[in-house]
Amino acid sequence: MQTRTDGEPSIWSAVPPQTLERLGYALFVPFVFVVVAAYVAPRFRLATAAAFVGLLAGVMVVGKVFTESIDPPWQQILTVCLWIVSLSAALVYVRKHLRVAAARSRVTGWN
Repeated sequence: MQTRTDGEPSIWSAVPPQTLERLGYALFVPFVFVVVAAYVAPRFRLATAAAFVGLLAGVMVVGKVFTESIDPPWQQILTVCLWIVSLSAALVYVRKHLRVAAARSRVTGWN
């Protein structure tokens, strides 16, 4: 069991490792999918990222609604919140990356 510095058990020790792993997947996998889709797109990277966010969100919602889950309600709510955070962060990352790339191309003269 993990403990804090004062000897009390930490909050993470009460959560099973499988739950932490699944919540980590809910946070990182959608982010990676959207960023890779935007990176691979030759043009319209932000539009591609936004379309991919919509597609992923639709698949995730349909998957949650039409499948029976054995997860507790708090875990389902936390998973959906992590999806929202992950997809939003991916769009912000792609937008920021496009701004940096545009500024770099103006400085160097490359298109």
